[in-house]
Amino acid sequence: MFAVVTARNNNNIVKLNIEDILAIQQLYGIKNPKPTTTTTTTQPPTTEITTNTPTYIDLCTLQYVDTVLVLHHRIFVTYQRYVWSIDINDAKYDGPHILNSYMDFLPNNFSLSAAYQRPSGELVLFIHDIIYMVEYPSFKLKEGWPKRLSSLGFPPNIFINTVVNTNRGQTYVIFNNNDVAQIDECNMSVRSYHSLQAVFPGIPSAPTLAFRYMDGNLYFAKKQQFYQFNEFTRTVTKAGKFNINILNVECSKDRLLQQMQNILSRLLRSSTT
Repeated sequence: MFAVVTARNNNNIVKLNIEDILAIQQLYGIKNPKPTTTTTTTQPPTTEITTNTPTYIDLCTLQYVDTVLVLHHRIFVTYQRYVWSIDINDAKYDGPHILNSYMDFLPNNFSLSAAYQRPSGELVLFIHDIIYMVEYPSFKLKEGWPKRLSSLGFPPNIFINTVVNTNRGQTYVIFNNNDVAQIDECNMSVRSYHSLQAVFPGIPSAPTLAFRYMDGNLYFAKKQQFYQFNEFTRTVTKAGKFNINILNVECSKDRLLQQMQNILSRLLRSSTT
């Protein structure tokens, strides 16, 4: 989508910023980057059309999510193949968007097993036994990737639960429910293996989500249950039922209306300058 508006005064073209584009895509859908597929059968002839338009799912109604990435100015939340973008400054969110509409190197009909941001800035995505390293904020696949888990030194036939990069810059991959691999970020390989309780005491077996938040805590979740963890005291400091409000998301029924009003106000200001 290339969103523009023509100013009345001087016939200039005003380009919308990324927040405006995401908001409009949420309301009217995102342009399908791939051709639709049509299959025809006889007796009687029928036509099925498959599109890439996301089903609307409200982030605020989800009882659990797959991954949370806290990045510069924005938080990205994924559930199945969908992603939402949360503005850290005003707590408003856009979405859902389809992940492989923005990263077309990703497979169809997938969900992220885990994701984190490296200290050097790249994003690392885990999908089954494949790892993708992605440049940020361009979301381009880095040269030489994707790779299989085995190429990083993981044992064969493992199941990835989640991954977290701590405040000290250490990356831990939790796999097979109770095992932890520490990643050497210099050469992207497994440095050492530990038990879950040895690294994160008090976190239950088989966590489904982990992320580092702006308040300095690590957060873990096991579907609908969350745990707040202080890595310096190595203790669970809070636990409860998971709710997206943990991320300070603004969940308002009038959010879309307010969003469109904000866009129109900015367009009017641009057209009068």
